[in-house]
Amino acid sequence: MKKINIFISFVLIVLINGCYSDTIDSFKTIIIQVPLNQDIVNFGNSRETITPDNLNNYADYRNNVDRIKSIQIYQVAYHANEVYPEDAISQRFKSMEFFVEINDKRYNIARFEEISVQDMYRIPQIDQVDDATAEEMSEALMINPAFTSISIFDPYGDIYYERILSTMIIVVKIEIEL
Repeated sequence: MKKINIFISFVLIVLINGCYSDTIDSFKTIIIQVPLNQDIVNFGNSRETITPDNLNNYADYRNNVDRIKSIQIYQVAYHANEVYPEDAISQRFKSMEFFVEINDKRYNIARFEEISVQDMYRIPQIDQVDDATAEEMSEALMINPAFTSISIFDPYGDIYYERILSTMIIVVKIEIEL
């Protein structure tokens, strides 16, 4: 009986010690989410809109740059804010595609098909970035925090609209070592 009590005590000590170590290890990093707000102006005579940016423009990145363990772009939201002229709100597009370009490589982060400006007018459309793309972008952003967001609108036929003012929000998870 004494041997069983010693054995049970030993097993409990090992288990408790292991749980304690796992708990302490889990506090070595934290993950913060940083929304990168990209204001986009798409003109009717141009299919592609390019907006340069840099993670250094965001305080959460700047304040932790020396302790960043990983960066992951994982979600994108897009919505139209204003349309000129107003009747262009009914304009339909074959597709709207959104990219992030890092080190001259474009990564497709969202695509919406068969959509009108009305569908996106002040109603965010959300898309997830696939894991393989997110991983590759993370590695690129760890090397170079500069990036460009790109929107490509593919309208039906030759249509006219003066401009669509919109917002793309790129949600980034930054893992920081404590």
